[in-house]
Amino acid sequence: MSIEQFRKTRKPCTVADPDLKGPDAGRACRRRVRKLYLAPGLRAFACRRCAELCYTSQREDDKTRALSKAQAIRVRLGGSAAMQDRFPPKPKRMRWKTYRLLRAKAEGLWADCFRAGLESLGPGA
Repeated sequence: MSIEQFRKTRKPCTVADPDLKGPDAGRACRRRVRKLYLAPGLRAFACRRCAELCYTSQREDDKTRALSKAQAIRVRLGGSAAMQDRFPPKPKRMRWKTYRLLRAKAEGLWADCFRAGLESLGPGA
């Protein structure tokens, strides 16, 4: 079986390895998944659920999440993710209403991020 064939097949999650000891012993959801991961601390391949993996955005606090969303809007409009740069101009073929909504949302998210940063400094800052 070639690597490409392996990538295209769906494999069952098989964490239940008889050699495993400790908290990973016997854990297998047997769901058919497209990707298996070798997570740190595991000696067998597992799906995201069994390996207890999560996406970066799931670990972000409110301030960082607001900043990420604002930067994503700026990049979507063809600009830089750097918040100190000027806001990107309206792209061709984008409706003005859509551009204004995205700009207002990005500015609101940036204000939320800034406000959360000031609140984290404490009172009197």
